Amino acid sequence: MKKLFVIFLIQFQLVFSQKIINDFALSKVVEETSGLEVIGDSLITFNDSGGDPAIYYMSYTGEIIKKRNIINSKNKLVSNKIKLPKLEGKDAMALINHSCLSIALSGKALSDTSHAFMMMQFSALFSFEAFIGNKQIFSPEVNELRVSPGQNECARWYN
Repeated sequence: MKKLFVIFLIQFQLVFSQKIINDFALSKVVEETSGLEVIGDSLITFNDSGGDPAIYYMSYTGEIIKKRNIINSKNKLVSNKIKLPKLEGKDAMALINHSCLSIALSGKALSDTSHAFMMMQFSALFSFEAFIGNKQIFSPEVNELRVSPGQNECARWYN
């Protein structure tokens, strides 16, 4: 079974792996990139090899069309006269724990939802089995005993 799975993975990779269609030289400004996105007729990337923190918009020939400088968040806050909060060690832990709590609660909600759907499915199956097992519950004599008009109408459907 393991061998079959490995063979499947190898074939999957061969069929769906990336193929080089065209090869374009990067601009001299962008020496190395590991993140490249194609949007419309532009290539969007950043420089891995130092340089300015910037996002570069390039043509398919590697020519830089536009450069967007990325401003350090600390400098941006200072330039907008927003005082940086001083975080102690326990404050950072509170932020981390809050994220972990959110993830845990989300997981719990998904689990509870899955459990609720499973219970609904069981209820439907049991109701269906009960219906198949005893059709006399819809007889006119039993139907006269029903108090709710909705019950009477539903029971008449099965007569």
